[in-house]
Amino acid sequence: MIYQFNPKSLGPIHWFEMTGADSSDFLQRLSTLHITELPTRGGSPGFFLNAHGRIQSWFYIWKQEKNHFGFEILGGVDDFWKKAFIETVEHYHFSEDFQLKEFPFHPVWLFTDDPQPPIPDALPHGDQD
Repeated sequence: MIYQFNPKSLGPIHWFEMTGADSSDFLQRLSTLHITELPTRGGSPGFFLNAHGRIQSWFYIWKQEKNHFGFEILGGVDDFWKKAFIETVEHYHFSEDFQLKEFPFHPVWLFTDDPQPPIPDALPHGDQD
């Protein structure tokens, strides 16, 4: 079987931020990542799994500060993965102290002939130190 890449299947990119005193604990419990070991300004792909180990949501997470995280999510067809991410967080959010908020995401592409272009020191969403 031959699969063809269809950029429309990726859907739009969404940016969420989770902040609050319990955000690290919540993510440590529910994600496939070792959040406490993720360095500040570090990022990694991750998943939320159900009790049977099936993927409920996938994302790329950025640790901005101890209890401040950013999530890049490819929406997928009809924003399936965005909806799954929100539903999973809402399903497991009981009394933890954190907020999840969506922000507009405007990616910037940089094309260069330099084989090793300089990488700006910036947060994933573009805010400078």
